[in-house]
Amino acid sequence: QVASVGLWATLGTWLGSAGSPRVGNAVFAAAAAALFGSGQLTRMAREHDIVPGIPPRKIVFGYEHLPREVWNRHEEGVPDWYIVCDSSGEDPMCYNSEVHLSAEEHTHYMGFKGGYCNGGPKLEAARVLPTVV
Repeated sequence: QVASVGLWATLGTWLGSAGSPRVGNAVFAAAAAALFGSGQLTRMAREHDIVPGIPPRKIVFGYEHLPREVWNRHEEGVPDWYIVCDSSGEDPMCYNSEVHLSAEEHTHYMGFKGGYCNGGPKLEAARVLPTVV
């Protein structure tokens, strides 16, 4: 009932996810953005993680991500860094700018290695970079 009368945004609800696959088509993504308010949705995608790339964009029933991506970038010997992408959910300058084929990267988000009951060992500190537009 709360959703049907549009109260999510007024209740201060925020939805965040890490490593989410595409869960619906453009109509679904627009409806979720309208329901929550596009500023209340944040999805993190880690560089090289295969999961956020499935199902393939526009190939299977037009699936798209929800708005506002934060791209978790990384390279050997350097702390993770983050890029706040445009509000489309499918920013061509972020996750969609590369091919991602690693299932192992799905367990490494925000400086932590997951896959363990206790949350895994901390990998390293992180730094945040704003999107350059």
